[in-house]
Amino acid sequence: VAAVGNSGPISGSIGDPGRYEDVISVGSQYNARNSTLGVVRLPDIHEEIFGLPMRDSVLSKTPLTGEFVFVNYARLQDVSDLDLNGKIAIALRRGAEPNEIVYFSTKEATVSSKGALGLIIINTIPGIVHGQLIHPNSPPEYKPTIPTILITQEDGQIILDALQNRQLLGTVDIKTGLFTNLISLFSSRGPISSFYIKPDIIAPGENINSTWLQNSFMIQNGTSFATPHVTAAIALLLELHGPLSKDEILGILGPSSTTLTNSFDQPWSVNIQGSGSLNLQTALQNPVIISPSKLSFNLANQNKEYTKIIKIKSIVDEPLDIFIDDNVSLGSNVDFMFNLSHINLTNKQEIAIELHVKLNNEIIEPHSFETRLIIITNSTKLMKLTIPIIVHFNDISINITKLDDNYEITQHGIDNYDEIFYQIYRLEDGHTFDKTFSYGEPTIFTLEQGHYLIDVIISHNNTLSYGGIEFDTSQHVNPITTDLQQPLDSVMFRNLMILALISSLIFLFILILIKK
Repeated sequence: VAAVGNSGPISGSIGDPGRYEDVISVGSQYNARNSTLGVVRLPDIHEEIFGLPMRDSVLSKTPLTGEFVFVNYARLQDVSDLDLNGKIAIALRRGAEPNEIVYFSTKEATVSSKGALGLIIINTIPGIVHGQLIHPNSPPEYKPTIPTILITQEDGQIILDALQNRQLLGTVDIKTGLFTNLISLFSSRGPISSFYIKPDIIAPGENINSTWLQNSFMIQNGTSFATPHVTAAIALLLELHGPLSKDEILGILGPSSTTLTNSFDQPWSVNIQGSGSLNLQTALQNPVIISPSKLSFNLANQNKEYTKIIKIKSIVDEPLDIFIDDNVSLGSNVDFMFNLSHINLTNKQEIAIELHVKLNNEIIEPHSFETRLIIITNSTKLMKLTIPIIVHFNDISINITKLDDNYEITQHGIDNYDEIFYQIYRLEDGHTFDKTFSYGEPTIFTLEQGHYLIDVIISHNNTLSYGGIEFDTSQHVNPITTDLQQPLDSVMFRNLMILALISSLIFLFILILIKK
């Protein structure tokens, strides 16, 4: 069990060892203590964004509602021709040039003088900071007059993209209260791989009243404060059920966790909450182990189908009726098919279910889509379980060719590119390595025996394309497919051996009859 780290909210920031597939990775959520946050709600695009209020900022008594207006760097020349009266200003941090300094206080005073209700400042580098309005370089007479918050570069881009083609209305609020449905901004994020989801689970790690020096206590934050919650929960599970593997532990904790949602009742991304928030009570009451506890699929125009096996094992003595809600919503582009959607388990029985995913239409641009699989039981202790699903729609497909002593891993879908990046992960020991090639270089790899997860990113014409393949060196992968199968020569040899064996047995049987 490991903390994911405190490098959030940067995407893909989970570090070692939490990034590895065989580690139970824990992120942080807000604790049941009062906190202060900046909240931006955009009903038109169903987005809810959280930021940090500036130190010394005015606090709004009620949410501010108005039109969002982009003011560049909020300098005088940026707002001179703008009508900001009754509107919410959106500004970029810093200045237009690397050596240009535009203080937070300057931005706030500038838009306030034009009648703005509030100010949202977008960070211009990854991550987030606790900004301060009153500082040694602010004018002595300066006094903040409007609510001001700072949001991440990634969240800011959501607002800027929405502003390109529409009038955008929204609300800004600086709230003090309980935010137990929120993931801590500092909690490191996925994705790490397109083949598995990280973090695995989240637990309270913000505003934790923990021991400190000189026999005292202090409020502290960090994913390292979230991890012990999960470790203790696992200890209780082991005492209740006996020895459990890592996958079995996640198969209990994950499906029984609480899915955290925003104010629009949409689940937060699996890349920040994994299965959801640890729920110790439901984990101890969970009647089944579901493995894997999270599902990730890679689809491409030449890899249109993908099948996963879900194992459901009873860990109680009572008979169980289990229903899988096969109405998984991913739009018209994907079909989800189960070979079983209703099963009965008795006496700690286990059953395997096939989940088949099929792509219906061509992928134009790479993207991902998330949903949740609902599993209902008749258990008197716990009836509803959830499995997070993410589907990666890749615009390139991957082909692996066996050479004499190594492997060539090539892409299909893009004729020319600038660079191609490979991230290769071996499941047996967690060994990870990556390599970048320029266009025209042979993409040759030496792979030891093992099972590999291979992610590919291609840069071309200032855009990125994605692909991935799961590969076992003991098996052969047909060009442009991900179906693992035995080499054709081996199959032919095996068939000939079987035929020869049958012929020999028949011949011996005839000899025995003749002698009789």
